[in-house]
Amino acid sequence: MNKTNYVTIAANLGIDATVSPKASSVSAILRFIRRGNIKSVYTIFDGKAETIEFAIPESSMVVGKTVKDLRLPAGSLVVAVNRQDKNYVPNGDFVIKGGDNVITFSRTEQVERLEEIFSH
Repeated sequence: MNKTNYVTIAANLGIDATVSPKASSVSAILRFIRRGNIKSVYTIFDGKAETIEFAIPESSMVVGKTVKDLRLPAGSLVVAVNRQDKNYVPNGDFVIKGGDNVITFSRTEQVERLEEIFSH
């Protein structure tokens, strides 16, 4: 779909899935220009926020740290972690491990700081 307003209309009509060429293109481009082991990137809220899925290697500086010790920038959250085919909604005491896929939500202006945290 080329018009974002149509997504809401489609949902009201009982259409389960829609594809936006614009959103798909933006996400694909962002995935390649962002730093780190990024598996996927999605812009939301008309580009004001992003969700990014980081693959965490064993050598990452975040391995062994709790979410609360990551010192995430204001306006950023770790919203989910996939570990060995299990999904978690982490709290502050959740410990990041090598091999995790960490899904973050952030305002666009905080993305660079998130990349720094998860790319070392």
